[in-house]
Amino acid sequence: MNQWVSHPLEHFSRLMAHDMPYHPLFYTLIAYVLIGVLRLALALVMKLFGFQKR
Repeated sequence: MNQWVSHPLEHFSRLMAHDMPYHPLFYTLIAYVLIGVLRLALALVMKLFGFQKR
């Protein structure tokens, strides 16, 4: 974490030089967004067909 605060551009360029093209937190963010979209779609389908939460 200290690397991001003191010199973020250098740290980012070193990450790009390794096998992983993006920071691991970026992949985590993508996973959370996909899960959120799936939950929203499921909630809309449930509402469309009249299913109620109990």
